[in-house]
Amino acid sequence: MKIFGYTEEEQDIHFGIKPNYKHRLSNLLKRQLQEMLDSGRDVDAVTKEINYLEGLINETKTKKEAQFNKGKLRGFWHKHYFLGTIKQIAVNTSNHIQASDNFQKINEETLISSNSLNDYANNLPKNILKSTLKVKKENSSLTGDWIIYIPYDNLNYYLMLSEHSLRGENTDHLYEKLITECQEQFPFIFS
Repeated sequence: MKIFGYTEEEQDIHFGIKPNYKHRLSNLLKRQLQEMLDSGRDVDAVTKEINYLEGLINETKTKKEAQFNKGKLRGFWHKHYFLGTIKQIAVNTSNHIQASDNFQKINEETLISSNSLNDYANNLPKNILKSTLKVKKENSSLTGDWIIYIPYDNLNYYLMLSEHSLRGENTDHLYEKLITECQEQFPFIFS
């Protein structure tokens, strides 16, 4: 499939796609990668996570892959990829400061190291962000948007990218998009 004037070989090079799984990437996912590349976003963040799932690299800084357990996506899996967008940083920061006593520790450290109210006001947000990214990277727990895939016959089929849903949000529309965009290419997944 030729997208935006690139041959399949050129796409593989631009996207960092490896030969052992390139036939298991949906055309939808390839189009999404091209759109990312065209808008200057980091395609490597996605392909790195796929390479991790394929066992080609040993480490990732994002949350462990997980199976959807509700709605029409039940049985499909997702793996986070982190682009460092404002939205992704905000979600990670919110999760971090809500966990145990992280905010209290950061606040106390900032109070001790600040010489004035102005110092404190300037340093607290910086310290929260630094702590969030440091801890989340160290624990491989960064959250981001999703690579949606499904294991089939001991191989992963990578279907689409999606924004992370909000807790409790209905994701059935994502399944409908998978049916529309991927069923013809991978009918065995949906049978």
